[in-house]
Amino acid sequence: MIEQSKRLREYHENLHSRVWHLAIKLGILEFSVNIGANDQYLKAWNEFIGFFDPIEDCLRTDIIVTLHSLLDERSSKRSVIDYLKEVKKYLPGVMGENAPDADIRYLTAGIDAQLLEAKALKPIIDSVKFSRDNYYAHFHGKYFDKPEALATDISLPFTDVIKLVDFCKKVLNWHEAKVFECPVTMWSEDSGKKELERLLGLVLTFFNMFDEVGKKLGPEILLEMLKAKQGPLRSFA
Repeated sequence: MIEQSKRLREYHENLHSRVWHLAIKLGILEFSVNIGANDQYLKAWNEFIGFFDPIEDCLRTDIIVTLHSLLDERSSKRSVIDYLKEVKKYLPGVMGENAPDADIRYLTAGIDAQLLEAKALKPIIDSVKFSRDNYYAHFHGKYFDKPEALATDISLPFTDVIKLVDFCKKVLNWHEAKVFECPVTMWSEDSGKKELERLLGLVLTFFNMFDEVGKKLGPEILLEMLKAKQGPLRSFA
């Protein structure tokens, strides 16, 4: 019983780590997309578009692939849904042999409600799976040639992605408070937005400096200076 409790705590912690980073990435993507859409001055900067478009593409890919792993139980044996079923199965061992039957029934009902909520979210999860299978993880012929067709063939609004992330956060918070009786996480995705805002300021400062130095020294000397500052990539992992 102790081993099952330890295993499920580790399961929770591993899911928590992935959802924590996922929420931050989603916040960064939302911030980046809104800046590009609303700030006409920044839209005029070709360098801004060229710098942030690849970042947004990486974030979208990572978010879709991670959500698929977290919520599509058909493809992942380590999903939030699988976690809920495991906790329900071994709940008496997690709570201890002295836990009142009324508490076990209350927690079981809570987990059943979360599983029903996950079932209600299945259409969105299916949209994530479709996007992941046909575009983000695999180059399906149609979407390789016409990636814009994905938006018309499947409905996956930004708000639906937020719903899935919020569901994961809510499940983990509930289990922190009710099952493991540990401090409840205060999600800090806003920190990602602040870091991106700071990065944006640095990028704009760099562009201004780039223009001034380029005017004084010429583009060729500036390019050589930038090359001299680059170092080798030590490790991808």
